[in-house]
Amino acid sequence: YHYYNAYAVLNNRVGYDMMPGGIQSYLNPVLDIISYVIVNSLKQYPNLILFLQGMPYAFLGFSVYLLNKQIFIKVTEKKLFDWILIFVSTVICLSEATLISEYGMSFNDIQTTTLIILSLILLIKNIKNYKAKYLMWAGFLIGCACGLKFTTGIYAVTLILTYMICAKHDDIKLLFKQIGIICAFSLIGFLIVDGWWACILWQKFKNPLFPYYNSIFKSDWFTAIDYHDYKYEKLDFFIYNFKVRKIN
Repeated sequence: YHYYNAYAVLNNRVGYDMMPGGIQSYLNPVLDIISYVIVNSLKQYPNLILFLQGMPYAFLGFSVYLLNKQIFIKVTEKKLFDWILIFVSTVICLSEATLISEYGMSFNDIQTTTLIILSLILLIKNIKNYKAKYLMWAGFLIGCACGLKFTTGIYAVTLILTYMICAKHDDIKLLFKQIGIICAFSLIGFLIVDGWWACILWQKFKNPLFPYYNSIFKSDWFTAIDYHDYKYEKLDFFIYNFKVRKIN
C-alpha cells in the first residue's frame, strides 16, 4: 500500500480504486510519494535507490548520537568514558533487529522516529536551559511526525507527560505555559503535514480521517464504526495466537 498510496495521489486515483491496499490505502502519502518518485525515476539503478532509501537511517543515527550526547556527557569524571558510553549506546540503538530490517524499506518508521528523537533532544535542552524556541521546534517536530504517521501519536502524549514530570516546578504557571507552547506548535506541525490530505479525504469521503473514526463522521463510503484490528482484543488476541501456533 505504500507504493499504491503515492500512485493514487499522483495519478488522481483517490476515490476511484476502493481500498486496493486494504484499510491503509488512505493514510497520509507524503513519505510514500518520496519513495515512489525515487523508485520510478531510478529503475535502472537499484543500488542508488537503496542508497537513497537508506539515507533516513543515517539521519536517525545522527539524531541518536545527539540524544546520547545529551544524556551521557559529563556523566563520569573522565571525558573519555563519557564518549565511550555515547558510542556504545548509539551502536546498540542502531543495531536493533526491527530497525535494521527496515533499512532501505518504505515503512517510514525511521523518518518519524528521527523527528521524535529530535523533539526529545530539544525538550531535554530546554530543561537544562529554558528557551521558548526549543519548545516551539520540539512541538512542531512531534506534530509533523504525527501528521506523517498517526501511530506516533502515542509519543506526542508521552513526551508532554514526561516533560511535565521532569521540568522544573518552581513556577506552575510557567510550566503550563510551556506545555501550551508545545501543544500549539504540535497542532501547527500536524496541520501543515496532514491538513492538505485531510481536506482531500473530506472532499472525497466526508471524513478527514477516512476510514477511521467513521462512527463519528458517518461517511457513506465505509461502515459507521471505529475500525480496529479485532485480533488484538484481549481474548481474541490469545485465541488468534493459539491458532497460529497450532497451524505452524
